[in-house]
Amino acid sequence: MATCEWLDNLVGKPLSGVNHAADMAMIGFGEGPLVERRGKTIQLPEWDLHLQCPWRFVHAGSVILAGTDFYYEAATGEPCDRDEVRKSVFYANRNSLLGWMGGNPVTVVSLTMKAAGAFDLVFDRDLELNVLPAFSQNFHAMEEWRLFQPGTDADHFVYPVGSDGE
Repeated sequence: MATCEWLDNLVGKPLSGVNHAADMAMIGFGEGPLVERRGKTIQLPEWDLHLQCPWRFVHAGSVILAGTDFYYEAATGEPCDRDEVRKSVFYANRNSLLGWMGGNPVTVVSLTMKAAGAFDLVFDRDLELNVLPAFSQNFHAMEEWRLFQPGTDADHFVYPVGSDGE
C-alpha cells in the first residue's frame, strides 16, 4: 500500500487523542478496541500516528501545538527538564486543544500529500496538522513517522520505507 493510501484511512476519522512517549507525538484517530492496561479498561484509537519529525497543529492561522513544545516549560519558557515533561508547553497546549474540542471532536476532512513524506491533515473547525519529515537523504535509516492500528497484528506503515522502524 502506498503512503497516500495508508494516510487516506484517516479521512473521515475524528481526532481521538494527543499524547507522547518521550518526545515522540502520538496522535490518535477514531475508536479502536478496548484493552486492559494496568488494571483499567481503555479505548485504543483505531489509527495511531507516531511522529518523530517536525509537526504542528494550526488553528485559525496560528500554531497552537508543535513538536518543539516538549522542550520548554509552560510557566517560564525556559528549557524543560526531560523528567518534567508534564510541566512543558506541550502539556499546556495539548490540554488547551483537548479542552477546546470538548465533547465535540474534530474530524479529518482532507489530506494533502507533499514531497518527501510530508503531508497536511485538514480537520473541520479550522484545524490542521502539518507533518514535515526533515532528515536528509543521509539519514533515511531514521524513522520519521509511523501509522498503524493499535491492538491489532496489522502491518505498520513507516516513513521512510526501509527505515530501522519498519
